Amino acid sequence: MTQPMGSFRKALKQYDPVAMDPRDPKLAGEVIARWIEHSDCELVWTKIEPLLPEEMAEPFGLIHGVIEARIDAVAIDRVVKELPALERKVQGRAIKRLRQRDYREAMGEVALLDTILGQRKRTLSRKSKTAALTNFITRTSMQMIHLCGQPLDDVVRILTEIAFDTEVSTETITKLRQHRNIQRQK
Repeated sequence: MTQPMGSFRKALKQYDPVAMDPRDPKLAGEVIARWIEHSDCELVWTKIEPLLPEEMAEPFGLIHGVIEARIDAVAIDRVVKELPALERKVQGRAIKRLRQRDYREAMGEVALLDTILGQRKRTLSRKSKTAALTNFITRTSMQMIHLCGQPLDDVVRILTEIAFDTEVSTETITKLRQHRNIQRQK
């Protein structure tokens, strides 16, 4: 059930970022504006829509999913920026407890520090500067495979460019997806 040309752009124009994305309506509005102006605006929906299950063939689901992933990327950026300070704070408390010979509390602080560092390695990788972008690409790739049964790396590239206002190659998307072992479910 292919919709007439221009209908996806129309759906984007009807999307209300204030009502739909109260966490960050300004960012949502910026992404929508870039999406409307993007030369491949209609191409994204043209490639995805025939592959979607019939009950999910509505543009608003795709729009909302991309906006949510982009807003979550902002939260990841914030964590990346705050992590070194948190690390230093916990480290300082652990040293203070050791100096006070409060070994039980020092162990608790060291365990907390170990948890923080372990989570950072698992969640953010060593490339903290690109963590938000990587998370967005990974999440969007997984959504494409789950909903459409295919990786659709070119669509993920376009959505990434729109969401982050940056250029990314399809090869970069493919390599990241393969590195993260994101693949079709059998």
